Amino acid sequence: SKKLIEMLRQAGATEVHMRIVSPEVLWPCFYGIDTDTRDQLIAANMTNDEMCEWMGADSLAFISLPGLRESLPDVREPSFCEACFSGDYPVEIPPSTAKKSFMTKADFAAEYARESEKAEKTQVTL
Repeated sequence: SKKLIEMLRQAGATEVHMRIVSPEVLWPCFYGIDTDTRDQLIAANMTNDEMCEWMGADSLAFISLPGLRESLPDVREPSFCEACFSGDYPVEIPPSTAKKSFMTKADFAAEYARESEKAEKTQVTL
């Protein structure tokens, strides 16, 4: 966005008003997007005015989360993950996973094996 605004200004634009078609990404994604801390997210660390100034835009606006939901009229309940916008994750994030944003299949298999092993040890035979 910053580079695009710079290019528009160089091309002669006197005003640049940014409109983002998603809500602000405020929370890390542990489901495949490479963000594992809030420090990596500009919207989590700057106000709207600060982001606007940083990127060189005259104004900046995002769609709201309710606005995003309303834009999908056929979806009664969200059928997509919105944790990066709201911080409400669909499943609890294990502390070990929270340290990294992406688990490889091998990581997942190893984690699952450890959890299964723990469960087997705690089973009671009647």
